[in-house]
Amino acid sequence: ANTMKDLLSQQILPAAFEYRGTLAKSVQLLNSIEGEAQSPELGALKALTPVVKDLQAALVALDDSIAKLHAIHDDAVAEAKAASDFIVPAMQNARVAADRLETLTADKFYPIPRYSELLSQ
Repeated sequence: ANTMKDLLSQQILPAAFEYRGTLAKSVQLLNSIEGEAQSPELGALKALTPVVKDLQAALVALDDSIAKLHAIHDDAVAEAKAASDFIVPAMQNARVAADRLETLTADKFYPIPRYSELLSQ
């Protein structure tokens, strides 16, 4: 869980922020040239933004779940149950958002190999 949290918070989310910032600058520039037109960049930005927010929320939930697990001491059964009840669902939610970001983030910004790249090699 900690490895996932670190990977998402230190690599995937910053990459999404950078791509989102690039899209926002492009939209702003295009709007200054063309007016308030709907552009493909704006569509990409609108698709990306809620998924970035979803991943941020999932990371907070994952961090909270990890804290709940660490609060349990000297009871292996309770730790296993907490992992099953809290950690696994939190990791699944984070993965859903991260997988979605993988499909929305431009190759130039995505910091790790994509599933499709791993499967084709």
